[in-house]
Amino acid sequence: YLDCDTYVASKGGILDLFSVVEEYDVAGSIDSGRKLGSSRGIEPVPDELQSIPDAFSWINTGVVAYKKKNNVLQFINNWEQNHEEFRSNLGLEELNDQAAFRYALYHSDLRHATLPPEYNFRTPWPQSVRGRVHILHGEDSNMPDIEKVVNSDDENTSWRQFNTLSFPDGTR
Repeated sequence: YLDCDTYVASKGGILDLFSVVEEYDVAGSIDSGRKLGSSRGIEPVPDELQSIPDAFSWINTGVVAYKKKNNVLQFINNWEQNHEEFRSNLGLEELNDQAAFRYALYHSDLRHATLPPEYNFRTPWPQSVRGRVHILHGEDSNMPDIEKVVNSDDENTSWRQFNTLSFPDGTR
C-alpha cells in the first residue's frame, strides 16, 4: 500500500518490498512523528493505547507492504475496526490510523519487519538515511527536486526539515 502523497524514486525499491513480504507478513517504517500526548492533541492518552510498551514502534502507514493471506486480511480488518472505535468511542476524532495499526499489530501474531527510512522517507521530518532513498512521502509538490537533493550523496545524508531549504525558482 502506498499513500497518495508518496513518490517512488526507484522501481527497485518497490521490488525490495515484495522481497520482504516473501518472508514476513507485513512491513512498514518507524513513524517519525510517533507518540501521543499533548504534542499531538491527544491528552490524556487512552488506556488501550497506554498498555503498549513504548519500545514497540509506531509504524507510519503511508508505505505498508503486506502478504495477502487470511491472517493478514483479518489484521487489516482489526486495524480498521480499532481506528473507528478509537475515533468514535474514545472521542479521538483527530486521531490518524497509526495508533490503531500499532494496537492491532501488537495484539496480532503476524511476523512484521521494520523498513529503513529509505523506503518511507518522510519529507516533513528530520532524519538520516544511508544510500539511496527509494520512496519519498509527504505533501510536497516538487518531489522530483527533493529526490535529487536527498539522493545527491549515495553514502550518508542527514536531512533537515525541507522547509528550511529552497530551490532557485523559489519553491521548497
